[in-house]
Amino acid sequence: MKHTFPKIKGLVFDVDGVLLDSYLIHYRAWKRLFDEISVPYNEEINAQKTSGQPRIHAIKNVIPEISDAEAIILAERKQAFFLEEINSGKIESIDGAEEFLKYLKHLGYKICAASSSKNAPKLLEITGLKKYLNTIISGSDFSNPKPDPEIFIKASQSLEILPCELIVFEDAKVGIEAAKNGGFITVAILDSNDPGIKDLADYEINNLGSYKKVIDNFNL
Repeated sequence: MKHTFPKIKGLVFDVDGVLLDSYLIHYRAWKRLFDEISVPYNEEINAQKTSGQPRIHAIKNVIPEISDAEAIILAERKQAFFLEEINSGKIESIDGAEEFLKYLKHLGYKICAASSSKNAPKLLEITGLKKYLNTIISGSDFSNPKPDPEIFIKASQSLEILPCELIVFEDAKVGIEAAKNGGFITVAILDSNDPGIKDLADYEINNLGSYKKVIDNFNL
């Protein structure tokens, strides 16, 4: 479907599953955590309750009755598992991500990576993507989880660009909802682990390897 958009001045990218191929690393860390405390956990629960969420909120989504103190302890445990997973294997960028970012930087667009994870800046540096970014918003920079638009509002403020002049790329339903709640233009990446994302966004692509379709659609 074609849409009429204002002049685009910048782009905001979710990190996990959009720029970085980190889904399995996060999933394995969450699975280890919940297996350890005998709480059922699978990919469906991950997509509905933990994907794209800060650790504390994700834990409370899975275990609503948990206390704040207990959630903090589990969040630290999950972080330890996640770092173990990173150190035991290589994390890579998504196919097409670096080429797209490099092209956008060459054209002079402002670019922000926005992630609920506090690990995002480190991972973007490890994978070599940080050099293409003007700003990074991570879990340390905001309080309210998606679908609250705060993360993307912070991205907008960091770039000094209005939401209606920014495209947000997301691979999760809750992320698309957050961006739309903030008045941003949205692109859903369908090659994701969240089947609920289809038909929610202003525009859809299969993956970042299809970025030329985005360029054509938005006249970038």
